Amino acid sequence: MNTIAIIPLKPVLSTSKSRLSGVIDKHGRMAMTLMMLSTVLKAIEQSKVIEQTVVVGGDSWIGDIRPSLRNVHWIKDNNKGLNKALSQGIRFGFDQHADAVLFLPADLPLITKEDLCKLVETSHGGKYLVICPAKRDKGTNALLIPREANFRPALGKSSFFKHWQQSIDLGFQTTMYYSTNLGIDLDTLKDLKLCQELIPSFWKEVEEWKNSILDYAKSSHNHMLQSNIDVVNR
Repeated sequence: MNTIAIIPLKPVLSTSKSRLSGVIDKHGRMAMTLMMLSTVLKAIEQSKVIEQTVVVGGDSWIGDIRPSLRNVHWIKDNNKGLNKALSQGIRFGFDQHADAVLFLPADLPLITKEDLCKLVETSHGGKYLVICPAKRDKGTNALLIPREANFRPALGKSSFFKHWQQSIDLGFQTTMYYSTNLGIDLDTLKDLKLCQELIPSFWKEVEEWKNSILDYAKSSHNHMLQSNIDVVNR
């Protein structure tokens, strides 16, 4: 089965994880976002079940920070919101003749290759639409959408139930897949504390990504980029 992964990312990295702005500075939130994105991309690469990865959104310079961020196809966000961005990615995937597209958030710090292999396996070769619930807020942390499903994303509050109802209305065979790793995303202070407990190297990895961002900004000749990142001497 030819599956293409679609990962939406905020158009401006510095606005990521704004709900944590009271406890983490802008550079730290930018670094944390890229650290989690890198984790998702690593799981995709190691799983061997995804043919191509597409990131919708993100600043134009993000792919230059580290080699691990370059092996994806980047699409500019149309600035019409998360669901429009995801729909944009889904259309691109099917235009590339994918049998199925797999939505994944960029902020799944615990995701592994095993999660992705089992998720794709649950679709039975693309015969089933697969919905993965979030542990918190009744949201959706992954969607595997077969080409024939004609499915529209409805991310937001209680999106899991909205997606499930839509699949019933469409009459398409649907199943749920859940794992703790896929269920945990990082948006709130409670999420942050949980990730700190489960990932001993969490802050070390964030600091490494923060250094990479600042080093890249200092070495770049793009003055707008340097201004946006607020480069400081360390």
